[in-house]
Amino acid sequence: MTKIESIRYGFEISVLITADGDKRIYHNIWSKEYPMLSHLSTLKAEAVRQIIGSLENVIAGHLEEYGPWGEDFCRVRSTKETSHLEYYDYSDDNHWISGLTTDMPTLTLLLIMRDWLTFLTTNPRHGYASNVITPNV
Repeated sequence: MTKIESIRYGFEISVLITADGDKRIYHNIWSKEYPMLSHLSTLKAEAVRQIIGSLENVIAGHLEEYGPWGEDFCRVRSTKETSHLEYYDYSDDNHWISGLTTDMPTLTLLLIMRDWLTFLTTNPRHGYASNVITPNV
């Protein structure tokens, strides 16, 4: 039996009003244990659906590895047991350099991505005031 790691994570909607009055709405993933997950917040629902399917295939043993996947600042490589997250930043000469890295259980990441997809599909980016939604505290 696989043990599921207990972590705190949640999702939030932030509204930024620019100096010229434009409203910009941002979705964010937060986790105290895995702060790099916030860099996956820009993933759209369709990409998250594809990631979920691939993670399910890796866990089931249909794929040996999935990745790298993610966004510019955070790349993920997933195997059946472990997903390796690597944060990238710009160097002084404008080249990508590896920064922080961490590993997390792939099953935990899959469960977070499933919750993230639910959040994205039930909270479109228009028409929201700033609030915090925490499904797993």
